[in-house]
Formats: sequence, structure tokens, C-alpha cells
Amino acid sequence: MVILGIAIFFFLRLYRLPERVDFYRDQGDLLGMARVILQEKKLTALGPMVLTTEIDGRSVFYGSAYTYSTLILALVTDWNPLTMSALIPFFQFIAVGLASFAIGKRLGRFWGLLFFLTGATFPYFVYYSNFIWNPNYGMILAFLSVYLLELIVVKKKPILFILIGFVTGLNLQLHWLYWLAVPFLSLCVLFRYRLKSLIWLLLGIGIGNAPFFIFELRNNFYNLRTVFYILLNFGNKNAYGNIPQHYYVIFFPFLLYLLIVFLSKQKRLRNLLTGFLVGFILLSLAMSFRTAFYALPYGILAHWRYPDQLKAVEIISSQGEEYYNVASTFYQDTREYPVRFLLERNGQKLLPVDAYARTNVLYLLSDEENPLAHEVWELNAIKPATIIASWEINERVKLYKVIRNKKI
Repeated sequence: MVILGIAIFFFLRLYRLPERVDFYRDQGDLLGMARVILQEKKLTALGPMVLTTEIDGRSVFYGSAYTYSTLILALVTDWNPLTMSALIPFFQFIAVGLASFAIGKRLGRFWGLLFFLTGATFPYFVYYSNFIWNPNYGMILAFLSVYLLELIVVKKKPILFILIGFVTGLNLQLHWLYWLAVPFLSLCVLFRYRLKSLIWLLLGIGIGNAPFFIFELRNNFYNLRTVFYILLNFGNKNAYGNIPQHYYVIFFPFLLYLLIVFLSKQKRLRNLLTGFLVGFILLSLAMSFRTAFYALPYGILAHWRYPDQLKAVEIISSQGEEYYNVASTFYQDTREYPVRFLLERNGQKLLPVDAYARTNVLYLLSDEENPLAHEVWELNAIKPATIIASWEINERVKLYKVIRNKKI
């Protein structure tokens, strides 16, 4: 059963990975930031800006752990996004496996196996485990936190409170929503263990989130003031606020853990409730198998997947151009950060994203019959212009070579 569970775990995450991997704006931008850190050898205390909540153009930032984790992963894989995406399930497997082993050791193998099978099959756990993104990192850290919670129940050593605080601090760098877990975790430690244990926990949080705290101290608490500004002005006409589903998934491992602990203590209803959980696992398995075989995970564009991006990169690279630019008109990433990153990884020399106004050659990805009529700044910046070549990437998207009529 264990071997079958492991096989299912990896099959659901790695089958058809090139077609199912999410490599869009966030991933391309993040890898670009990581490359700049390496090239310029300048450390940063912050990661990208949180784009899901914005008031009057102001928003908070992710912590730098997001960027540095990606940088390490990139160096190990020679900056290959697909290989990086394939490695993330292995880290999640380690985290889920450790938590399942600890649960099985204390509560019994049966409960550890149920925890593992739920972690292996639950559709949200499956999807947020095979590409580069902060919710995926947060998922791994959440399962590690469950593992540490189990160790604390048994051993109660100070180092364990520091470690779970450290992991919590890293998660705080991945999204501000995780701050909701800090008061709950702190109260649990305070009431179940001694005040000294809470101090160890807070010390660990401080260490894990140190870069973010240092930035706040050096910049007049910019992020904290921004959070208060957002709360006070939320709802005005210049406000944009949205917390997508993937940021809540970080709490799911804890809910599963509490459920398993609850079921293990039941006597009268244990069989009935366990049957419901087994049924849930079978339903999750069916849904995840369907996605693995036929469907695409949430957020993946059917007409623009990783193999399409590689095809565009191969065509552009074969033209022998230097100091050109790329753009797109068929989805939000008009500056095409993923294709831009893949081209630079291929050794191509591109103009930066703020240089469209001095671009003479533009490679444009579009799904329109007359792409030059599209009103987007990256394209308007080189008009009047002429299309001199085109290539079909797939049934919907074409690549166009556009040149400025009067070269700069």
C-alpha cells in the first residue's frame, strides 16, 4: 500500500508535466529577479510586490525567502523551469512523508497512511506541487510544520519550538495572509506549554522572517503602514483587493492534521467518519487522475503552454537578432516575461522591458488576424511598423516579426 501510494503521489504530479506546468508572468518575473541578484551580487530583503491587493498603487511585498529559494533551485537545475518544476514534488513528498511518519508513529500506522493518501491525492495539494510559485513553497512548509507539531507533542524540546517558529517565519515571507496563523499558534503554545516555549517560538519566527523585519526597521515600517492604509481605504474607487484560492490552501494541511487527530480519538463514530475520509480520498483520486490524464490545472491556458513557449523561443533564437524585444497581445503578460527569460537563458541579447520606445525589432505573439491594430503600449511604442514574417505556434497563436518603419 505504501509503495502504491508513493507511485500515485508522483504520477499525479509528474505525468504530462510539460503540458501542465504553470510558467507565466509570476514565474518569469521571479526568475528574472533571481538572476539579477546573482549577476549584480546585491542582497535584497524583499521579493516581488503582492499584486492581489492594491490601494492607490500601493501594496505590500513578499519576503526575500521566496526569491532566494528560487535562486537556489535555479542554480541546481541550470535555470531550467521544467526541471525546477519537477523537483518541487520531491520536496513536497519529503514534507508529507515526514508528517505522515510522525503521525503514524504516535497515533498508529493506519492514521499516518490516511494522512499520506489524502496529501497524495487531494486536488489542491496535487496542483500546488509541480511549478514555481509561493503557494507551492508554502504548502511544503505547512506540511513541515505539521511534522514539527507532532514532534513537539512527543518531545517538547526548545529547539522544536524554535524550528516551527522559523518555518512559520519563512511562510510569513510568502504571503501576508499567513499572519493569521501566528496568533492561533502562539495561543496554543502559551496555553498548552509554558511561557518559555512561547518565547522560543517567537524567537524562531523572528529568525525566519528576519529579512522582512530588517527592511521594516530600515524603511520606517513601510509594509506595516501600507497594510493599515489598505485596511482604512479598502473599498474606494482606486482599490483592488482579491485573495485567490491558492493562498488559502496553505492552511489545508493543518485542517487535515486536526481531522486525523480528531478521528483517531473517536470510538463510537470512528468507523463511520473514517469511511467518509476514505471516500473523500477516492473522490480526490478520481478528480486528480482526470486532471492528470485529460484536463489542465486551474489557471493554465490551453492555447499557451510551456511547449508553445519553447517553440517560440527556438524560432526567435534562429533569426540571429540582437537587442530586440518581445511582446504579447493575447493575455495579461504583454511584456512576455517567461519567453524573455527563456530567450536570455538561451544566450539571446534583448533590450530591457522599459526600452520598447527604442526598439527596432519586435517579436510579437498574438491570436489576432491584424495584430498591429491592437492597442498595447509595447506595440504602440514602435509604430508605425511593418510585419515582415510570421510563424504558427499553434492553432490559435502566431509569432510575428515586426520592424519599425523608421529605425532609431
